[in-house]
Amino acid sequence: TRSDLAFRGPSLNDAGHVAFLGAGPFRRPDGASEEATAVFAPPGDGSGGLGVIAMTGDPIPGSPEGLRLRNLLPPHLNNHGDLVFLASLRDADNDPIDADRDTALMGYVDGELQILLREGDTAGIVTPEGQLDAKVIDEFFVDRPLVFSQRFAAPAQLSDIGAVAVSLIFAAGAGGVF
Repeated sequence: TRSDLAFRGPSLNDAGHVAFLGAGPFRRPDGASEEATAVFAPPGDGSGGLGVIAMTGDPIPGSPEGLRLRNLLPPHLNNHGDLVFLASLRDADNDPIDADRDTALMGYVDGELQILLREGDTAGIVTPEGQLDAKVIDEFFVDRPLVFSQRFAAPAQLSDIGAVAVSLIFAAGAGGVF
């Protein structure tokens, strides 16, 4: 243990693996040390142990705009070692981006970090009548700001079959858990 680190929001799966959020001084691969928040979990390569899955300031792989992670919320780990977490985003220069597109549901699936859903995306929702309705995601509903403080329950859940549950609010004003 280190006294200069803070740990929050552990998620434990049936295999005894844990994922959590940590904040403190971290050393980047280039040797630079900085205050950051990171998601820790078993790496997807099957090597065991814990690794940094995502850290504030990191570029998001495959992001056409060169987006970077800004703030992270606690992850949820399933029994296959995949996880989900919410993150706020910055541009490639670490500057703010359009507030209508600055939060994303991130996934770490089969060892790859990716954006699963983002504010401004269109989601297909099945109505009570069984019809498919396209809705624009206005925001992810969380009961706290996207900062490392306050309560720390994972705001999104991931099942063992890959289904994600998350609270959404749509541009038209409706919302719920999907």
